[in-house]
Amino acid sequence: MLKHALKLVSLLLVIVVGIGAGGVALDLVRLSAQTAAPEACSLLSVEELEKALGRPFGRSRQRQEQSGTSCRFTAGAGGSITVSVAATLKADFDQFRKLLTDEGKRPEAVSGVGDDAYYWDARIYVRVGSRSMTIWNGEPKQAGDKLRGEVLTLARLLAPKLR
Repeated sequence: MLKHALKLVSLLLVIVVGIGAGGVALDLVRLSAQTAAPEACSLLSVEELEKALGRPFGRSRQRQEQSGTSCRFTAGAGGSITVSVAATLKADFDQFRKLLTDEGKRPEAVSGVGDDAYYWDARIYVRVGSRSMTIWNGEPKQAGDKLRGEVLTLARLLAPKLR
């Protein structure tokens, strides 16, 4: 009985300290949201990517990132498409956009994709609930409009899968 009482007191202490510390509690919220984020490579197959963009890609490679996973598809001539998925809070998503703006960058709002989305530098950043996705087109020989078109096509295809 004493052993169970000590465990309960320890748990309550962790909760009280976490709430009082603010940052610890916030990290616990982020951690629980992170476990709900799907793995990036589960969102898109090579065949779906090739059909969507009309060009060949090699197999996908998934990596564990600090806050989620990324999936990289290589194409000819050194190009690639990378999809990253992570748990995120709306405030963090908004803060990154503000950081870009504060640094003189010009992220472009994109409507109709997820709950919120913006495009900047061959990447689209999408938020769907407590999940975020970044799609980056690393094709060095493509014109800017084509890069933008491809990431928007993929964002429209993948955003519903984050729900």
